Amino acid sequence: MNALKSVLVPVDFSTESLAALQQAARLAGINGARLQVLHVVDDEALSMIAGSRHISFESESEIAVTGAREALARWVVNSIRDKHVNQVLLHGLEDCGYQGRIAVTASSESEAATLREKGAHLALTPFADASADAVRQILASSPGDLVPKPG
Repeated sequence: MNALKSVLVPVDFSTESLAALQQAARLAGINGARLQVLHVVDDEALSMIAGSRHISFESESEIAVTGAREALARWVVNSIRDKHVNQVLLHGLEDCGYQGRIAVTASSESEAATLREKGAHLALTPFADASADAVRQILASSPGDLVPKPG
């Protein structure tokens, strides 16, 4: 049987493509394969944007490519809270010599610490952060604010 060496997944940042990315990252992680992500853009959407700006499709395409390159040079942000996706992403970015900053989303503070050790500049823990924010808001409230209103 041939070993899986590479997994290519196209993404357009739709819900469906992000689900495909999660599955591809799991598959790559299980097989020790390289994950390659290809960002695709809908020509019709780009054409509509160009039309609304009264510029050519080619000009809008160049603007989109330049903007994507500039954004990628600064940050890669992964909002998928999946340990395997994050690890494959960090490994892949290291392999290709990425010099920008990396933000990932973790399920716990211990996972966030591990991801920071592996190269993430920022590891967000949304549920822990939301809980801490709720505690701060509750402690900052006056006692009368916490009494349920009849309804």
